Amino acid sequence: SLKTIRFIPSIPDIFLSGNKLVTLPKINLTANLIHLSENRLENLDILYFLLRVPHLQILILNQNRFSSCSGDQTPSENPSLEQLFLGENMLQLAWETELCWDVFEGLSHLQVLYLNHNYLNSLPPGVFSHLTALRGLSLNSNRLTVLSHNDLPANLEILDISRNQLLAPNPDVFVSLSVLDITHNKFICECELSTFISWLNHTNVTIAGPPADIYCVYPDSFSGVSLFSLSTEGCDEEEVLKSLKFSLFIVCTVTLTLFLMTILTVTKFRGFCFICYKTAQRLVFKDHPQGTEPDMYKYDAYLCFSSK
Repeated sequence: SLKTIRFIPSIPDIFLSGNKLVTLPKINLTANLIHLSENRLENLDILYFLLRVPHLQILILNQNRFSSCSGDQTPSENPSLEQLFLGENMLQLAWETELCWDVFEGLSHLQVLYLNHNYLNSLPPGVFSHLTALRGLSLNSNRLTVLSHNDLPANLEILDISRNQLLAPNPDVFVSLSVLDITHNKFICECELSTFISWLNHTNVTIAGPPADIYCVYPDSFSGVSLFSLSTEGCDEEEVLKSLKFSLFIVCTVTLTLFLMTILTVTKFRGFCFICYKTAQRLVFKDHPQGTEPDMYKYDAYLCFSSK
């Protein structure tokens, strides 16, 4: 139940989890591991302070109350920190003030970062851009609806984005990964998701979790249906347009050809066509004379002309 600490000896491992610490003394620390989970740390100034500890390799700050930022701190280079655990805090409240977006700027050797359960609606622009060595990132159990390619470090290999609210993610964001966890998201299974579904069925990225946990929530007719069992047939607009364009091309070509053939036939064989026309007319109207009185005319006269 420690509420304050006046002194911490120079020891390699510090375990102070499960206390009631609200702040830390500004003393020189030399630990390799600092465990401060399940306390009441609230201001991100404490995080800036701990990230300056030389030779620190592992920093565990899960289940605190990080939610505010004074904006007075500047990041400093930490070449030793490899693992940082910030799960189950409230970083959304601090970042939505547009402050402390540079908190990870000096962690060029960080390899593992946990930001699960932080109520994140979105990620600050470039918040991970300096994490060039990051290999594993957990954004599990947040409220993210969109994830863009610029949000993730270039060398990231493992991403846990499960239990968020991704609706129709862009598969280009995940192509460089080795392992991806997207279970228990709120996918909208309409044609906008067809590209992502096709990518899921053909990607070489290892998709963590059972297929049944990657399911639709909308529309109601697909609720609970696994994305792996959906068909994207009929959703490819380009294919539909190609078929429509080809059909229109065939119809136009046939129509134009028939029209030209008709014109050519009438022009070259107009005498024969005239004879056929008169023959058909005589057969059709043989019992129904067209308004002529009986015996009014004895003969029909034909005048034929040939250019030959």
